[in-house]
Formats: sequence, structure tokens, C-alpha cells
Amino acid sequence: MQKNKKVAFISVSQFSDVDLNLLPIVNSEYEIDYFVYMPYKGSNYSFTDYQNFSNKTGFKNIKIFKLKYRLRNPLLFFIYFYTFITIKLKRYDYYILSNDDPFFNLLSVLFFNSNKTYLILHDVEYHQGLTHSNNIKIKLLHFSKRILIQKFKNYILLSNYQKLLFDKLYPKKNSALLYMPIKDMGYRDWE
Repeated sequence: MQKNKKVAFISVSQFSDVDLNLLPIVNSEYEIDYFVYMPYKGSNYSFTDYQNFSNKTGFKNIKIFKLKYRLRNPLLFFIYFYTFITIKLKRYDYYILSNDDPFFNLLSVLFFNSNKTYLILHDVEYHQGLTHSNNIKIKLLHFSKRILIQKFKNYILLSNYQKLLFDKLYPKKNSALLYMPIKDMGYRDWE
């Protein structure tokens, strides 16, 4: 089968439990490149994990951006800016975004076309500890998510509850359900 459409799937390593299970599915229909940001420490996936995945599945289009800073560090703004320009120069037909960093969110609004972009939302509303905080980073996270939801039209939700909640809160947005695999249960298929 000829794959006519090119997709850039842009994520962060913390979401690779979900992403790596989606890649073979999306790759069966589209030519896909997977761009993943890996934090400088505390990543739940290593370069070896991605190499094992690639060897086992035959999926070779993985580009890892090793970050020098922790997630939600304002200096990431410049790294995202540079990588977004690099990705946009390849002129993909569609973009799938899966990252919850406020600086990523704010730049996404500037760089990506609403009609060609699909956002994977892990949480429609943040967990209770993140909803009532006076921390400036948490407030920025909430603000960036509101801006993101205003701009983009197409969303992928990972549980029935999240989809029902999303559809209730944002009835004019397009949403699809893709069940999230259970994390940390058993072994990864490519190990």
C-alpha cells in the first residue's frame, strides 16, 4: 500500500507508553516520523528502549531530542522553537501533538495549523493537586491548555471518561477515542 500522507508525531518520552503502541497503527496508513523530547533526567524511556522498539517493529523514523533542562523550564521555549522550525520545514500533511509542557503548548498555537493538527489529551482537566495551586508554573500550565483548546479543533482522548468529559465541555470540537494501554503491566512487546 502506498502511503501518500506524511505525519509528524511530536511527543515527550513520558507519554511513550501510549505513543509507541500507536506508531505501528498510524504507520500502517501514513508515512510517520516520531519526534520525542527526552528530559535530561528522569525519563521513563532510554535510547536503548527506542532502539529495541525500532529493531523489533521495523519502525525506523524516530528522532530523539535530548533536553538539557527539566520539563516546564522556560529555557525549553528556545529548544521547542528550533525543533518546530526544523519539523515545519519538512512540510508534513498532518501533525499529532502529545505534550503537556506549557511552553510547548504556547508555541504549538503559533506553529501548527488547526485543520492539520490532532492533539492527544491525557487529561481534559488536571488532577486535583494541580487545580488549586498558586504555583506560577501550574497557573501557566492551565493558561496554556486553555489557549491550546481554543485554537485547535481535533482531539484524541485516551479513555471513555475523558472523551465524555471533553465532549460535554467542548461540544464544538472534534474528538476521537483511542484507549490508552495499561501502563507498567507485564512487559513491552519489543523487549
